[in-house]
Amino acid sequence: MENESVEVMDLYLAAYYLIRGCAIDEVRYIPMGKTAACSLMIRGDRAVIREAMEAFFASTAEVNLLAFRNAYNRVNNAVHQAKRNAGAGKARNGDGL
Repeated sequence: MENESVEVMDLYLAAYYLIRGCAIDEVRYIPMGKTAACSLMIRGDRAVIREAMEAFFASTAEVNLLAFRNAYNRVNNAVHQAKRNAGAGKARNGDGL
């Protein structure tokens, strides 16, 4: 088993990686003018990442809907937490949001 990391901005793809056995390593806050985005660093077995990516983009991925919903909620919560943390840092620095 050889681990690999991949950067993802698509929350559905990130959730699919999670149900395939991968993990969130890091959430990176990306300021974009008045808005913001986040990217997620996903870590997992190289073969699993490749297979999941191929199935996702070929529209052949199949999931247990409850497991996918739970994984999506985990991803979404991680992104919102990163945005809150970044916003709190700006407020402490006097920069506002």
